[in-house]
Amino acid sequence: PHGEHAGRVSAGHVHGVAPKKAERYVFIDALRGLEVVYALTNGGPGLSTELFPLHIYKSAFVTQRMGHSAALSICLLLVTTLLSVALLWRANPLRRAEA
Repeated sequence: PHGEHAGRVSAGHVHGVAPKKAERYVFIDALRGLEVVYALTNGGPGLSTELFPLHIYKSAFVTQRMGHSAALSICLLLVTTLLSVALLWRANPLRRAEA
């Protein structure tokens, strides 16, 4: 891990969070960073800080490629749903009680 990512993981370690759990929360937090990146950098310089939701936004409203951005949105929805289901299944306390 580098930079701010490493800082958050080590902060989690100080507070007693397992390293894998800290990595997971840093990843989830990275998915929510669109508004911060857009407000600070507008996705620049170049495409270096362009997150996937920002790419969808630009595809829809800047280049007017509505079909393309709709398909990208569905892909993002599927990935988010699969990750959410996997995390909820893994964190289910009832699953541990049955085993």
